[in-house]
Amino acid sequence: MRTLLKAGFLASLLAGHVVAGTIDLTREGDPSAEATKARATAVHLMSAWSKALLDLQVALPGIPELDGGVMCPACAAMHGRTIDAVWPLCWQWQKTGDERYLTAAKRLVRWTRLNLERPDGAYLNDPNMGWRGTTVFSLAALGRVLERWGDKLDAETRAAWLAVLRRQIDWCRHWMEDPHLVVNVNYRAGYALGMELASRVLKDERLRRSGETQAQRVLKCIAEDGLLYGEAKPYDLISPRGLRGVDIGYSVEETLPAMLEWAELRGDSAALEKLLDCAQTHLWFILPDGGLDNSFGSRAYKWTYWGSRTADGILPMLTILARHNRQGARTAAERTLALYARCTTGNGLLAGGIGYADAGEPTCIHHTFCHLKTLPLFLEEPLSSSGDEPLPVDSSFGVKRFPTCGATLVGVGAWRASFSENDVYFVDDNGKSTGGGSLTLLYHRQIGPLFAASMPAWSVVERMSMQEQTKDDVTRCLTPRLTCGDYMSVYDDAVDFAISEESGSVTATAIGTLTDRADRRLENGGFKLVWQIDEQVVSIRAEAFTAMKLVVPVLADGESRVELTDSTATVTRKKGRVKLAASAPLNWTRSVRANGLAFSPQTGFLAAELSLSVAPNKPVSVRLTVE
Repeated sequence: MRTLLKAGFLASLLAGHVVAGTIDLTREGDPSAEATKARATAVHLMSAWSKALLDLQVALPGIPELDGGVMCPACAAMHGRTIDAVWPLCWQWQKTGDERYLTAAKRLVRWTRLNLERPDGAYLNDPNMGWRGTTVFSLAALGRVLERWGDKLDAETRAAWLAVLRRQIDWCRHWMEDPHLVVNVNYRAGYALGMELASRVLKDERLRRSGETQAQRVLKCIAEDGLLYGEAKPYDLISPRGLRGVDIGYSVEETLPAMLEWAELRGDSAALEKLLDCAQTHLWFILPDGGLDNSFGSRAYKWTYWGSRTADGILPMLTILARHNRQGARTAAERTLALYARCTTGNGLLAGGIGYADAGEPTCIHHTFCHLKTLPLFLEEPLSSSGDEPLPVDSSFGVKRFPTCGATLVGVGAWRASFSENDVYFVDDNGKSTGGGSLTLLYHRQIGPLFAASMPAWSVVERMSMQEQTKDDVTRCLTPRLTCGDYMSVYDDAVDFAISEESGSVTATAIGTLTDRADRRLENGGFKLVWQIDEQVVSIRAEAFTAMKLVVPVLADGESRVELTDSTATVTRKKGRVKLAASAPLNWTRSVRANGLAFSPQTGFLAAELSLSVAPNKPVSVRLTVE
């Protein structure tokens, strides 16, 4: 099957051959008289997201390569992993009694079998793409449906889906039990859950034992500082800086949710307690507006503000934490759902970040069908109280270091910040994340995110899992950095980074050498960056041995105004103004967009790309305030 379709053909498909459906779950009401705002938001999103998938499901019975697939308006293609939506679609069928959801699920499984199933039982990640590891997630989705409602399916459908399940099991066992397998922890966790569910469907204890073997490997990846590692090649890699492969997005949206559910199903109290502690540690990375800080992650090339583009979502982890009365879980769920709603576009799809609508970029369906899977578990939980417990970032905590991945969090006054010494990348060269002692995220409680690191050099590392922008031919790095041609401070894996706290002020210093993505160091390219975070001001001081440029991309929105006068700049946003005062003239590198803002299709942010020149041995500085 051809993955991409010409625009005219796509338009004709969507105009006349989609299966439409309209279900409003709000009419169902809520079983609790004290329904939380989070629950109401989840009900709304369940309705909007599932309806959007129904609207985009193609009906062309004479063309099996297309019939039943879901057309992505951003990619002009059908994503293979949509079979995972069999679980939420069947949940909707049982919740509402509307047969259209079951019909959609049947057609989706049939399309996937015809187009993506291999002779050995594996499922391709996408048409014309060879990766098969995501079969473990399809196995879990189908296993959950058959365990819950297998007896409610008609005999033909149940037999067909059981046959799919058995073939998936055979391939997954052969793949996962290969002693030479190199695979990340998220697949091991997904396999453990999938096998536990499959063992319940087929009453086969061997499947449970196979899943437990992999679960034990995941449990060993919980580090002393409470972080989960294993998002690297190999998963137990230790870098030259002594760091591990930590990706907050994959951890909280895929690995920990699967492991927590596995531990509950197994009744393993010791494993569950260890996982609950680990999951609660990860609440450090949830921001006041529900954003998830994965700016430094080993797989940050798929980071967007609410999580990771193709992972499943954080709600199951938060649901289980709340069930066990862990502090902050309900608060985190409310904030996460509010952010999902903020990023859901008029067509009912979850966009890949806050700025997609303002940037005029189309919305990929991948985020919707992945995150839709997390809503049923949340909606089935009778959370009787709202989230009024604080999260770690709600206090002015000073400095919090995570030695496992070289991340340092800062909380001073209204400011929240992250610094990265990371030197572990899931994909070297074109998929590198941000290190170099960089400030990878800056957040202000009044105005929201001000800086958010993006890939140093844009590259589509995973085809069909990352979205290109359509309104500009240049994708710029939005990380504050020093640059000289292709050499950047963010690439320096040997950086000397230090951070100190005194009298409510935090100072972070990075001393290193400009480096390119092939790890070549610029001759005489030494630099020093000093960030100081005070109650009211964030300042940066830059020194260099050769001529460089200090780039300061300030995040903006579609209505932002940028005013530039010599050495000062003001970026006016919906919730306030960001003011920069520099010791040298500021420049604004405008994009081809009408508002001149640059856009990152990775993080989903718009930004005004400001910069100033740094002469050899002549320090420059920038002060940043918010009004």
